[in-house]
Amino acid sequence: MSNKKIAIGCFALAIVFGLVGLFTALFAGNLSGGANSSAQERTGKTYYISNDGSDANDGLSEEKPFQTISKLNTLTLQEGDAVLFKRGDAFYNETFAVQGNGTQENPILIGAYGSGAAPVIAARTTDQPCIYLDGNEGIEIMDLELAESYQGISVEYNLDFGNNYLRFENLYIRDMLRSYNSSPAEYNHTSCGITVRANREKGSAQQVALENLIVRNINFYNCEVGFWGCWKVGKEFVPDYDVAIIRNVLLENLYIERGNMWGFSFTFMENVVARNIVTRNTGLSPNNFGSCALLFGFDKNVLIERVDIDGHYRNSAQKVDACGLDFEGGMENVTMRNSVIRNTDGCGMFITYNTEQSSYDIEVENCTFANFGLNDGGSNQGCGVLVFDNDGHPNYSTGVFRNCKFINARTQMTVPFYKNTSPYISFENCEMIYDTNWTYEFSGEGNTMSFEQYSSVADMSATDGKLNATFGEGTNYIATPDAIKLDAREGKILKLRLKNESSATKIKLSFIKDSDINYDDDKSLTFDITAGDSDFKEYVVDLSECSEWKSFVRQLRFEFVGATSGGVQIESIVVLPEEV
Repeated sequence: MSNKKIAIGCFALAIVFGLVGLFTALFAGNLSGGANSSAQERTGKTYYISNDGSDANDGLSEEKPFQTISKLNTLTLQEGDAVLFKRGDAFYNETFAVQGNGTQENPILIGAYGSGAAPVIAARTTDQPCIYLDGNEGIEIMDLELAESYQGISVEYNLDFGNNYLRFENLYIRDMLRSYNSSPAEYNHTSCGITVRANREKGSAQQVALENLIVRNINFYNCEVGFWGCWKVGKEFVPDYDVAIIRNVLLENLYIERGNMWGFSFTFMENVVARNIVTRNTGLSPNNFGSCALLFGFDKNVLIERVDIDGHYRNSAQKVDACGLDFEGGMENVTMRNSVIRNTDGCGMFITYNTEQSSYDIEVENCTFANFGLNDGGSNQGCGVLVFDNDGHPNYSTGVFRNCKFINARTQMTVPFYKNTSPYISFENCEMIYDTNWTYEFSGEGNTMSFEQYSSVADMSATDGKLNATFGEGTNYIATPDAIKLDAREGKILKLRLKNESSATKIKLSFIKDSDINYDDDKSLTFDITAGDSDFKEYVVDLSECSEWKSFVRQLRFEFVGATSGGVQIESIVVLPEEV
């Protein structure tokens, strides 16, 4: 929740670790050939396209550009060719279906020229992407804005394997939405910023649709999913585990705001580095299937670092998932480090056993999990790590959590969903922390932190880091947001810092628990405050004096008894453990 200040201590997303072993070799070697190719001297033709151009032109100079994407679709591009859209222009109602292939050493570039804002490509249809790659390889796409369509970039390999090199970089992809189909059998929630998918027949692990994929420096906004890597165009969710789809993958500097189903789905990949991945306010679509901010599944040899997940939500139809990160089964040789997951409606992380595919050798190091289970939908998932048996089979997933912090864990760090929970997930030098989270500091100008005013409170606002309430005749209440999930088993001491300039002489503190509908006197206590005070004072209250202060508290309400005029300024509200 935005109104909670989390003291993460020494955790810092800016920590930079060097890549080691496989990953160093992988990205210093295999991917280096195309890393700076856009800046190299190109060997092919350069085609220009502008709103002021003409399809009667040859398109080979800035002075004689093409005008429409339809014209581009008649070209078969060759190694080293480039297609450049004019900056400041917008191209609507067409899909660029790229024809031709480059190589990693001499790729085809799709980019921009001129000065000003990135050129916009918007197909403006619910069933077509902005840019379509049908089995292409050796392609670079960068410096564009892709908008208002079904997908930004759609990559499809139809039983074609052994393709090499795609690079997507410096893009803004927004508003990729269509009518949502919640059926997992159809899997129609594929309205994505970028999707890479492949049909395939059963076979060996050598059947790889694409090698060497770079996706970096991309902002996504308002898409069902930011990036989705998947196994096939079809219906089944779980493939034969020994079939890899994408090999040698760099996912770097990716940000999504409003990923309405998932934030990102990185599945069916081998040799993966995913770093500097940020998600904000995801899980907003109505569905009953489940969602998470960041999904990995059936991936091998994975390094995940500096992930920052904040805010993943559960809607009324959804009773599962809503977690920050999901290892969806079939994971192998995974290291995750220096990351934070917070403010999720479900658990912090799933480790899922999916159709007889366990996950092996998962190491999670120096990560922080905070404020999960905020709205668990009755599913008992408000835990740091949930080991999940999807089919009732014993879960043999293996892994270790090392030097991790769990802040305000609703239950234990590992919680069974079914009875056969894995005994092979361990925790080393991990901390359970409860003393830093339940703090309300009204730091933003005009930001009342979603506090509520009731009855005779004439006005409530926030200025200069303080919540201001003005009282009138009658009963004057203010309350925290609902569903704060305060763990009353751990938080025993209330510290309230305020200046009471009203005539109130007491505060009646009432609360409701998860299972409550109404406030009542059994769940309240009253303490004295100084009326007509011109100074800020801190009032300390022992919450354990109320016998009903237990379980999980959903909301706190403050009634200023005796107030008929004037008001109060509240600087902070803190709930701390008994020993503090």
